[in-house]
Amino acid sequence: MVDLATKHRTSSVVAYELYSAALRRPGLRAASTAWDAMLTEVFSAHVDSTVATALTAMFDGLLHQALVSPTRPVRATFEDPLRRVLMEAGG
Repeated sequence: MVDLATKHRTSSVVAYELYSAALRRPGLRAASTAWDAMLTEVFSAHVDSTVATALTAMFDGLLHQALVSPTRPVRATFEDPLRRVLMEAGG
């Protein structure tokens, strides 16, 4: 996630711009929701579907926050909250 917010920042920003544009342009929705579906599928290989959906939302939210933050994210920016959710979920 740190790489997505730093090394791959430009492509991550474009992905969020696509996601936002899909709010007004239904033709873009399939492309913008494909990322969420793929991410949920990856998480579902390790946790139940409810936790996978929650992790996807957290991943998206944390990455979005990191992209708009004036400070460079570090691993703990993402790892600490995700680890906590996984611990609470028993994953």
